[in-house]
Amino acid sequence: MPSEITELKPMPTGSMRSPGFVLVVDDEEQNRTLLRDPLEARGYEIAEAENGVQALQKIAERPPDVILLDLMMPKLDGFEVCRRLRRDTKTAHIPILMITALSDRKERLMGIEAGANDFLNKPIDIQDVILRVGNAVHAKHLHDQLQLEQGKSEQLLLNILPKPIAERMKKGEINIADSYAEVTVLVADLVGFTALSAHIGPE
Repeated sequence: MPSEITELKPMPTGSMRSPGFVLVVDDEEQNRTLLRDPLEARGYEIAEAENGVQALQKIAERPPDVILLDLMMPKLDGFEVCRRLRRDTKTAHIPILMITALSDRKERLMGIEAGANDFLNKPIDIQDVILRVGNAVHAKHLHDQLQLEQGKSEQLLLNILPKPIAERMKKGEINIADSYAEVTVLVADLVGFTALSAHIGPE
């Protein structure tokens, strides 16, 4: 929609880093351009894929902050791409916005079942795209920050406690005190051991 695109004001170059990395997946170049240009004008870094297979390759090379995923594509449709991403723990958390001209309730339920976070309808509303992408990228950054802080906490825990104890605490145990009914403990001491060890070898 040209009128909507021309109203967008590009971000000042060099003033700040990219707000996010977006992968646009669509088999039609015109559709990719329609999504890419206004997002680039807002400072987003954009990568493109022509089909589902290429999209999975690009995601494996560099996971994006959000994926704009067309449903109807050759080789591998959007439903299957979404399912594969959700099955992989490395990509399961990436927000996926499905782009579709389908308004049928059954198709949307299939998209939700496949793991889509949201839907964008064709014809594309550029302002809608910008708002939804911004929200999705923000959610992804919050997730990444949470994972980073969790990693720091776990490392700190491992620096203080033995790993088996730390693992038990992570699972929710609070009072960790093991009890062994059949154990014999021998406590032994040698009188004058300190003075003795100063004058004889370890053998």
